[in-house]
Amino acid sequence: MNQEARADSKVILIGEHAVVGGYPALVAGLPAGMTAVDEGPAERLTVSISPWELEATADSEGDIAPRALEALDRALADKGLTSCDRARRIAVWAAVPPRAGLGSSASLAICVIRLLALRAGRSNILDLETLTALASSSEAVFHGKPSGIDAAAVAQGGVGLFQRGQGLGRVHIRSPLEIVVALSGERPPAVEMIRKVVELCSVDTHVRRMRARLGDLALAGANALDSGDPSALGEAMCEAHRILSRLGVSTVELDTMVTAALDAGALGAKLTGAGGGGCMLALCTEQDAGRVLGTLEKRASWARHFTIPTQERTR
Repeated sequence: MNQEARADSKVILIGEHAVVGGYPALVAGLPAGMTAVDEGPAERLTVSISPWELEATADSEGDIAPRALEALDRALADKGLTSCDRARRIAVWAAVPPRAGLGSSASLAICVIRLLALRAGRSNILDLETLTALASSSEAVFHGKPSGIDAAAVAQGGVGLFQRGQGLGRVHIRSPLEIVVALSGERPPAVEMIRKVVELCSVDTHVRRMRARLGDLALAGANALDSGDPSALGEAMCEAHRILSRLGVSTVELDTMVTAALDAGALGAKLTGAGGGGCMLALCTEQDAGRVLGTLEKRASWARHFTIPTQERTR
């Protein structure tokens, strides 16, 4: 039987763009992501991804996916994995769409790392800190200077507050979260949206205050989870979306989907990820989740309902 490994995806509940400025963000791992299966030796690390219809081989001179694999391959070599351990053909099944704000590139890196480490008997590189650092090597190709939030959320799972330089700390979730995630039709590169907000912050004090407010809302969201107040979390999400719209990273389609979700009974809704397209998410009651999902399925190219279980705080 071929060995396999998996990794979750993620959504940012509140705090995208704030995290780039050093403010906290509230992030949740989603129990849907990537599953990797070893298919045997290859000349270089090679990954094929279904249903994306994508295949890439590690190559420093190639397009973005080959260069990301090359960066990951070098990082694994630095950790002592031999060329035989790394030169494998890996088939990956993706349960989430690419370029959607769901951490698919981090999920891909982490499931590949886990698989190669399992094959090589190197469980010592699968601790959270090392796993996150290894995944960040390929994330840098996709995102320039990533904050590390995607790799940390995918590696750790659960819900946590992330802050650059401090990592991801789990928060207390008093009652399960019902979340509907839906994909708009636009998928621009995240790095463009990140650069846009960073440039605005460099010249506009009001924009900097809005970014800081997103960090405040992430903390408020964590407090709402701790106190078991989903309505307060929903309100914080809605305010966050209004700020992201004013920052120019939402779109007409995302705004329409957010409004549709709220009209269908969602407690809160917002875009998730860098914006300019990609996904939005809606926080629902258990009773309203099916109606919200049905409403968004009529407008989205992909939509799913996730239940995030209760959890205890770790720090």
